[in-house]
Amino acid sequence: MNINRIFYIAKLTIPIATAYVPLGLALGVFMVSSGVQWFWAPVAALVIFAGSIEFLVVSFILAGLPLATVAWTTLIVNFRHIFYGLSFPLKSLRTPLQKLYGIFALTDETYSITCTSEGKKLTGAEISLLQVISHLWWVGATLIGALIGTLIPPEITGFEFALTAMFVTLAIDAVRHTVDNKLITY
Repeated sequence: MNINRIFYIAKLTIPIATAYVPLGLALGVFMVSSGVQWFWAPVAALVIFAGSIEFLVVSFILAGLPLATVAWTTLIVNFRHIFYGLSFPLKSLRTPLQKLYGIFALTDETYSITCTSEGKKLTGAEISLLQVISHLWWVGATLIGALIGTLIPPEITGFEFALTAMFVTLAIDAVRHTVDNKLITY
């Protein structure tokens, strides 16, 4: 793979970074503000890599929930990935390691890029690179968020609401956009 292709793949991850960086920062701060040691934030981001479930895992750890409950909740939250897998270009990934990582690192964002016209032109190695760079955005942002979290005084609270607030904001914006374009029908 030449350097121009590598830069092209990195460029494809910029929209992913716009989602992963703020959420990763919030996750890192949230974990530290919840009493989890800072170094567990990037470890969780590296090993779990499932976005919203990572926010839930913090609550699961603090509540001492059984592993079966954690597994069931994770399955329900990430059930959509079963359908992603049906059209994900797994055949393009050649080695067993690429296939294993491709399944592990299949996120909403990387799936959407690989299914676009641009993504359909990617080789297996390029898909793997796309997923690795995206994963690095998530782990790096979570690490930085955890380090920032160590600087925030413990009396400042509310970080557990970051994900909920983001979805509420996105929903309000979607409704406003729909109303502005008069797409709502009754």
